Amino acid sequence: MEEKAEKTVYSLKHVVHTINDALMTGKTTGEVLEAIVQCVYENVNCQHVFLSRYESANETFKAIAWRSIVTPSDVSLEQKFMGTAYLANQPVILKDLSQYNYRLRPSVARQGFLSLVGMPLMGKNGIIGVLEIFADEADCFSDFDIDLLTMYAKQAALTLENSDLVKECEYWAAEKEFLLEIIDMGQESIGTFLYKAGDTFSTVMGVDGVAVFGLDAAVAGSPLQEVLAKGFSMADIGRLKTLYTKEYLARLGHFDCANGQDLLKQSLKTPGASEAKFLYTVPVAYKQVLYGIIVFYWEQLPSDTNVTSLEALIKRMVENISRVMGSKYC
Repeated sequence: MEEKAEKTVYSLKHVVHTINDALMTGKTTGEVLEAIVQCVYENVNCQHVFLSRYESANETFKAIAWRSIVTPSDVSLEQKFMGTAYLANQPVILKDLSQYNYRLRPSVARQGFLSLVGMPLMGKNGIIGVLEIFADEADCFSDFDIDLLTMYAKQAALTLENSDLVKECEYWAAEKEFLLEIIDMGQESIGTFLYKAGDTFSTVMGVDGVAVFGLDAAVAGSPLQEVLAKGFSMADIGRLKTLYTKEYLARLGHFDCANGQDLLKQSLKTPGASEAKFLYTVPVAYKQVLYGIIVFYWEQLPSDTNVTSLEALIKRMVENISRVMGSKYC
């Protein structure tokens, strides 16, 4: 008993020192989480460690740090093994995974994992992630291993939630600065306003590509009129104009992401491009009048990004653009 207590105290000190050292040296949240996963790998009797963030916006577990010969992929809540248990804040302890092969995804069952302990990472508003360990032998984990994993899971949850709070404050500050900038824009043409608002939006959001379109119903063919394009090729712009037909744009005029509707998301693949772009499309509309659309993408977001908070910020910023535009041009 005393030996176990000494090991627990040592492990607790080790993880606290590891996190403090990472924070003191200005490491990112991702690097701190990597350090926690490394601690688990070194101190718990396991061969595989996986730390995932849960994105409530799209109900997906997104792998952000791991130690394993297996590279994990993102998994939907529906497909996640024991996902509903994690969602209900229930730890998962399974001594023989071979009994559950019928419930495992084939790609997981083929790995030959035999023991699992999974700890949900809980924040103030529910689950924010999960920390899981696997072993290649059945009944591999002791009570001490489980106690250690519980401790590491709490540290990981605190790290994620604190990071989210800091980022949320940054988002609110950026949003207020953005709102002031678009309010100060003069009574210019709609095209000029869309250009400046879209350019400011892309800078604040740090996107890798943005395209802003106004509308001109009198133009033959596509009513979309390009006013800004960064990170999009001419082929991309042409493809977007064929995607957004007059009928589709008419529906966008009734779209209101500020009042809870989901953001529009789609992939764009143009001939000759090596990879498809994952696009967000947001309409600039006020009282069912569509003034234009903003299309943008990131090549790759940081692995620890809270997509739910990020998308909430996008909705608020688009609402700001729409309301300011409505007040200027209605």
